[in-house]
Amino acid sequence: MSKDFLISLFDRHWIRMPIAFGSSKGFFIENSTMIKDLFFDFPLAAFLIPGVFLFVLAGMFLHRHRLSVMQQYSKIVQMVMLPRDPVSTWVKGTLLCLTWLAAVLALMQPKGNSHYAPNTVLSTGQEEGIPTHQMQFILDTSASMQVKDIRNQTRSEYGKEIVDELARQLDGKSASLWGFAGQATRLSPATMDALFLRLMIRDLQINEGNVTGTSLINAVKAIQKEISELPQDRKLVAVLLSDGEDTENISAEEKAKNLRVLLDDLKTKFKDRLTIYTIGIGSREGGEIPDVLEQGQRIHSKRDDTWLKQIGESSGEYIIADQESSIEIAQDIISKMKKKNLEEWISKPNETSSVKEDMVQSLIYTLYFQYPLAFALLFLTIEILFPIVRHQTRSPK
Repeated sequence: MSKDFLISLFDRHWIRMPIAFGSSKGFFIENSTMIKDLFFDFPLAAFLIPGVFLFVLAGMFLHRHRLSVMQQYSKIVQMVMLPRDPVSTWVKGTLLCLTWLAAVLALMQPKGNSHYAPNTVLSTGQEEGIPTHQMQFILDTSASMQVKDIRNQTRSEYGKEIVDELARQLDGKSASLWGFAGQATRLSPATMDALFLRLMIRDLQINEGNVTGTSLINAVKAIQKEISELPQDRKLVAVLLSDGEDTENISAEEKAKNLRVLLDDLKTKFKDRLTIYTIGIGSREGGEIPDVLEQGQRIHSKRDDTWLKQIGESSGEYIIADQESSIEIAQDIISKMKKKNLEEWISKPNETSSVKEDMVQSLIYTLYFQYPLAFALLFLTIEILFPIVRHQTRSPK
């Protein structure tokens, strides 16, 4: 098994599987507002799946044993037993294997279609005292994010998966969503509704805001705007995801100077209130941007670490997302937030713990274990009732 598979399988004992219809990366939307994910409460039961091979081996051994007995007592056996039907034997064996697989799937306890309870009331949390921190996701939506050079998917798809994984772990905290290309656009204000936020993430389009190009300075200005609107007692953790290519028509020296002035201003004004994590998406080799030509020639794009590193290290950290899974990247960011004395993201003060508990418990799931269990019982019933011998009519003597 690969490292990525084990991480995705056992991370916090959850498996997350997008249910796609018509697209390898799409999500089935239920009730028009809910993103439907499939989770398993007990994924370790998947190790029982290879047990189906034991049925096959046991069946082969039993078949050989019967043949040896029949050869040894062939005359007696022919007198007292009806011949077994080979087709029936294979059908019964297949049904037993399907019964086992369906039972294991039911044991893994699948559930999905996460949604809020009808009596859930979402608010900004300021009245109850939570959250004292806020997250901001800023995702590059320029044309270069269409390059398919990371984990057999486009940079945009990979970035969305990282943000989606982080949004899934908000745990009742607020976050906003921005997209940027030539300019930055706020797509979702700060909200604790993680389901709505994840739906907006999946709806992100290339060149969001209908402005082409890439301006990392405008992305940083979006961070400046977001934290400027926050109360003084709240902190902001900004996560900026991009391939790092900046297409602004100014010299590198001027670009570096403008960024430095803007970042120094942020650091001076907001000091301990702002943390920025920049995530570089894409490979150093890069690839051609699909459907984009410049003077009749295809444009080659690759990850540029220069500006992302400058932004991230100003008040946070720069993370290179090369071939790691989205879960790895999300967990890495969360662990880094803990190291920066932001444990309150995980555990709130006692006076707000009951409110947080109500918020978490209000997110409920539809249980699906009964479906594979029903199939397991169906297969087992058919196997028991299925005849194993041929019905023969004796000719009259």
